Amino acid sequence: MLGIYLASLLLSAISSTQARPSASSLRRSWSGYGNLEKFVVFGDSYSRIGFSASGTQPSASNPFGNAGTTSADGYNWVKYLTLNHNESAFLTYDYALSGATVNVSIVEGSVGRDVVGEVQNTFLASYADNSSFAGDNVLYGTWIGINDVKGSYLGDDYEGADFTIYTEIIDSLASQVDALYDNGARNFLFLTVPPLEKAPYTTTSSANATRYPLMEAAVDDYNGKLLKLAKSVGHDYVGTNVFYMDAHALFNDVIADPTQFEETASYKDVTSYCDAYSSLTDDSDADSDECDYAVYEYLWLNNLHPTYPIHNLLAKEIAALLAAGPTFW
Repeated sequence: MLGIYLASLLLSAISSTQARPSASSLRRSWSGYGNLEKFVVFGDSYSRIGFSASGTQPSASNPFGNAGTTSADGYNWVKYLTLNHNESAFLTYDYALSGATVNVSIVEGSVGRDVVGEVQNTFLASYADNSSFAGDNVLYGTWIGINDVKGSYLGDDYEGADFTIYTEIIDSLASQVDALYDNGARNFLFLTVPPLEKAPYTTTSSANATRYPLMEAAVDDYNGKLLKLAKSVGHDYVGTNVFYMDAHALFNDVIADPTQFEETASYKDVTSYCDAYSSLTDDSDADSDECDYAVYEYLWLNNLHPTYPIHNLLAKEIAALLAAGPTFW
């Protein structure tokens, strides 16, 4: 099962003309998932837990420091990974923000938040040159691109995106990886954008017939360029371990048959959502008379965000990836 959904990357550094040293002997080994001490997260609403960088910081007794709600009406993958699918206790610093894109100067999104700000203005503003965030037992996870694709897939003429925009977006994301690497980050987790063409945001559009293929093509292009970035990080950055989680494939398989996974076997509707649940944040057992099913029996909480069962499955698959350890691609 792991081989279908997950691919892990550890690509040896080779000789180059870049300023960074490139001897393979300088590779830094992954200390193992069971030895993870810190998990730093960047992204959008799929990953946010309501952490405030200015609030209480994570500690052994409070691994999230401070947290609010998620977009899943329950735990999201970050919480599940930290609390349910961990091999040992680790601290989670989750800087993800709802509505975030990679760079607001490229795609603004809905609220002017981006990974550039999450990295530069929150994480590095607090922990630049802090050696405890460097090394084999610290993992940096990024799940971003949903709002970038959502905000650009139609293009300026509603005939589809100019895919050069995704080159620009991924280049900007690479710059943030550079900044993290220069601060000591060596272990990176990247997640692909899910099949947004199958989300109600797209399927319920009156122009679904034309928007579905445009969204599908945009997601595929973005994910292809994200994969190239992941390979580049493993190849060009000395000492890195890169884990690549194909969330896109996992979502597709859940949509095809949710009963094949214990975590999503409760799903009875994987195509629509019920309005009565669309704004829920902490009522995981909700069962409204206005809806055909209970909230946990729908894949979609609203037109764009999935419910907590698939987050549980995603965390389980990521944990398996991390436990297996990086491999050469």
